[in-house]
Amino acid sequence: GSTFECQLGGTGAGQFDDIDVSLLATLDGALNVTLVNGFTPTTGNQFTILTARSGMTGTFATTSLPTGFSVRYNPSNVVVIFCPADFDHNGTLGVNDIFVFLAAWFAGDPNANFNHTGATDVQDIFDFLSAWFAGC
Repeated sequence: GSTFECQLGGTGAGQFDDIDVSLLATLDGALNVTLVNGFTPTTGNQFTILTARSGMTGTFATTSLPTGFSVRYNPSNVVVIFCPADFDHNGTLGVNDIFVFLAAWFAGDPNANFNHTGATDVQDIFDFLSAWFAGC
């Protein structure tokens, strides 16, 4: 039940926290990701935050991620991806992202303020769909 406090301050080597182990990694506990040093990610940015050279089992029991981020678990690494159109946060873009976004928008959920203007309006739908069609 440990916690991995991961800071993302840029995309270059040494600008984000990462762990590299040579043994089999068994994941559990919490992953807390924060942006630091004024870093603003762009769509498609990926961060390999954990590499397990002998493989990996499990997932983090809980995750706390900045808006627009998701976690992808691969056989030997964990990648944090910035893809704001991945609205269901499952690590891939799909039709369900559109449904989840629209449900949030119609419910007046502040997370549906996709363009961060402070008002949830029809422009958020256009901006979300533009991002979704652009992919990650």
